[in-house]
Amino acid sequence: MLASVKCDFVSQAFYNEELTIRTGVAKLGNTSCELAHEILDAETGRLIARGKAVVVFFDFDKQQSRPIPDDIRGILEKHLQTAM
Repeated sequence: MLASVKCDFVSQAFYNEELTIRTGVAKLGNTSCELAHEILDAETGRLIARGKAVVVFFDFDKQQSRPIPDDIRGILEKHLQTAM
C-alpha cells in the first residue's frame, strides 16, 4: 500500500525530451520500504526531479501492516542503495 509520496521538481522538462527514470530502494524496514526516484534528461543527465515513495506491506483481511515476505525482501535488498 502506498503510504507516502513526494516529488521535488528541480528543473524544467520539455515536450519531446527523452527522460530516464531511475528507481532504487533507499530504506528497508520490517513492514515497509522507501523507494527513491530520479528523473533525468536522457541525453545530458540533467536532473529534472527527485522523489520518494513509502510502500507498506498490508494485510487487508486483518487491516494491519505485515512483515515484508522473505522472497520480496530478497529482491528489494538487491536494489538497496546508500544514496541516490
